[in-house]
Amino acid sequence: MAKREDDAGESSTEESPKESRLARHRRIAEEIYAEPRTAGEHLRRAFVTVWAAHGAGFYGLGWICAFLVLEFNMITGEFGESDGVGDFLGSQLLEYLFRIGFMSFVNGILASIWPVYVIEWLGAFWAIALLVGGYLSFEHLLRPAVEAWSPELKAAREEAAAKSAEKARKKEEKKAEKTKQAAKNKQVDESD
Repeated sequence: MAKREDDAGESSTEESPKESRLARHRRIAEEIYAEPRTAGEHLRRAFVTVWAAHGAGFYGLGWICAFLVLEFNMITGEFGESDGVGDFLGSQLLEYLFRIGFMSFVNGILASIWPVYVIEWLGAFWAIALLVGGYLSFEHLLRPAVEAWSPELKAAREEAAAKSAEKARKKEEKKAEKTKQAAKNKQVDESD
């Protein structure tokens, strides 16, 4: 949705076609080039969007950390394989257009199993202790600070909880309807 102001100065929303990934990246790069101070806000918005897409909680934070490590390893590996800075930048431009999209997709899938990496790294006992302690610390200490910093995360978490509750309610309704139908069928069978 694009926001616009009408003649009275009030803002309204109107539907606009979805911006392509390359067009969005170009627009953001131009904004940052024109006003470098906007880079921090763009990074924050991207971070919050990705975190919210993965639950806006402890798991989402772990997903982001794992994804960043995987992306960092991929880029440093590419840099190590290149002959120089010029070769690296040239290959990165081509990779951005072709391979990076696919590799980022793969890294996204691999990041979703980040607890497995923690277990592999620390061993089962210490990993489980760290994950449970991290979860409890996040929920009781860090979440209030994070949600004060980014109210969008709180809204995303509440929206996800509402969707989950609605899904559970619909499931219960279907179950009750099936039970009611089974009882009705049983009465019909007994009367025959």
